[in-house]
Amino acid sequence: MPRSALRLAVLAFAPALFAQAPPAVPAPEFVDPFPLQDDPALQALVAEALARHPRLALAAAEQRAAEHRVPMAGALAEPLVALETEGSGGPGWIGEDMDAAISLRVMQELPWPGKRRLREAAARAEAAAYASPVERERRALERAVRRAYTDLLLARANLVLLAEQQGTIADLEALTRSRYAVGLAEQPDVLRAQAEAARLEQMRAHERGNERMALAALNALLDREATAPVETAATLNDVARREWALPTEAEVAAWAVAASPWVAQARAEEQVAAARHDVARSERKPDLELGGRWAYRGSLPDMWALEVGVRPTLWRGRKQQRMAAEAEAMRHVAQAQTRAVALAVRARAQRALAEYVAAVEEARAFEKGVLIADRLAVESTLASYRAGRVPFVSVLEAHTTDFEDRWEYLELLAHVLWHSADLAEAGLEE
Repeated sequence: MPRSALRLAVLAFAPALFAQAPPAVPAPEFVDPFPLQDDPALQALVAEALARHPRLALAAAEQRAAEHRVPMAGALAEPLVALETEGSGGPGWIGEDMDAAISLRVMQELPWPGKRRLREAAARAEAAAYASPVERERRALERAVRRAYTDLLLARANLVLLAEQQGTIADLEALTRSRYAVGLAEQPDVLRAQAEAARLEQMRAHERGNERMALAALNALLDREATAPVETAATLNDVARREWALPTEAEVAAWAVAASPWVAQARAEEQVAAARHDVARSERKPDLELGGRWAYRGSLPDMWALEVGVRPTLWRGRKQQRMAAEAEAMRHVAQAQTRAVALAVRARAQRALAEYVAAVEEARAFEKGVLIADRLAVESTLASYRAGRVPFVSVLEAHTTDFEDRWEYLELLAHVLWHSADLAEAGLEE
């Protein structure tokens, strides 16, 4: 090969050396806002889901398949091997006829130097783009396990609260019966207490169903039987005793974009487009063909031939230049797509932060205001009832209000967990 042609081939390949993988964008420090991130039971469930769920295995298998396509992209085309005969074909024709021979011909297509490495670099960039779906599935599974775990914690916390309320109503019924026995209460008071106890039992049956549904959803993520038991180390009330991290909008936006698998995939697709553009530009160079021929002529000396061919790009104005122009346009498309995805991820992260902050503030206000007032009302009303200053219905209403507000507070704590799980994985959605 002429020295100038070799220099051109090296220069054509140089850009591909820097386009094989997307540039690493380090994510800024970000504190995971999920209050139960250090719960050992939850950590074990997340690890099990990552190890067993087929969705993650599917994404990993697709990445491995893409990696196998890299060496194929740079491989040579299959050679042509042909067995040929020449001459009249009569008796003794080989060795007597000067033009008679049995020949073996081999032809190999050779792309212009640098083309194969550019094609392989483009395939390598495509394979690198498959890393983002793997990370996206991993984080999506973690978020799904966190949300399902929260559902299970909520159902079990509600069952504990119901059991506590059933005990309270049983005590009130016993108190009312004793007062009714000495003429200090009326029979409707006893019936109201019994009706409340029956209503709580109906709620308990409903909440058991919620627990089974949460358990089935969590086990589906773990690839287990729907009824397989799941132990929970924490309770929903533990969330109230944790510090709730409240990151700023700037921190969330910067982290979400830097850590988003969607943004990473868009950047990887940008690298793929750049590599394909390099391949398209290289197609303007002609391909070569190299061949050899050996002819057996019997008693006459064997013949050898060497063939060198070239495929000139005679129609480059309608083919190769159009290919390069298309690749250039697709590169601009990929760049615009990266910016669009980053903008969408940033907006999604800020919305998730707003929802999380609202959930935290609502839960804190409820705990410091409503729950304290409810507890004081229960104590005051019960004391007044024992002293005969208020009817039983006032006591029942105070306890029912306290129970309903505590039920709502558990829902608010669950909202804190749900929204913190969404915030921690804000970059998962476009």
